[in-house]
Amino acid sequence: MKSVRKFLNSPRGRKFSHALMLLCVATLGTYEIFGKDAHEYLGVAALALVIFHLRQNRAWLWDFARKFRTDTLKTALNFALIIAIFTAFASGIVMSRFVVILTELPKGTLSIARDIHMCAVHWAIALCGVHFGLHLRAWCAKFGAKSRAIFYAALAIFASGGIYAIARFGLYRYLFLSSHFAFFDRQVPLPLYIALYLGILALFSLAGFVLAALAKRLKKQISPKETA
Repeated sequence: MKSVRKFLNSPRGRKFSHALMLLCVATLGTYEIFGKDAHEYLGVAALALVIFHLRQNRAWLWDFARKFRTDTLKTALNFALIIAIFTAFASGIVMSRFVVILTELPKGTLSIARDIHMCAVHWAIALCGVHFGLHLRAWCAKFGAKSRAIFYAALAIFASGGIYAIARFGLYRYLFLSSHFAFFDRQVPLPLYIALYLGILALFSLAGFVLAALAKRLKKQISPKETA
């Protein structure tokens, strides 16, 4: 047990848990194909990974107020991601039929919970990608130049698949509650569905990477004026 804890708290273990969390998020998007019971148990696993991730970064949580002043963009996005994730889990519990079964719910509760769940889940996926993108440079810092080039090329390829997935399945509609039903193309194989959702994460990761670069440049431009 101590060796597992030591591994999970190591830099390699942290990267492994991050990769596992991203894969879990991508797999959750295929619940009609993967099965509703599996979807709920995967949701529990994702919640455990999120809580573990927050525990690993508890120092950031305790220093939230100061971080918001010094790094407003990253802190605001992280806070929005936390809200989206726990909103998705809370609404998922209301709809649960396997892990948690709630009885005697008021009429219309399930319909409202479904709309909130789909909206929160897709915002969580988008913000999760942006969150990863904000840390992408640091995450790849220990890679060699060749490994970084291969990684960025693979990310760009996956991101193009993400653009296709958003357009093909109309996933942007869920972000603004303009669609009340999830669309699944059962002709698409499960591995491809997971790859397409990983592509969506990759697309928003690139957006986060660009945001981080722009924020860094803007901060450099503002800092000399503040000290002048």
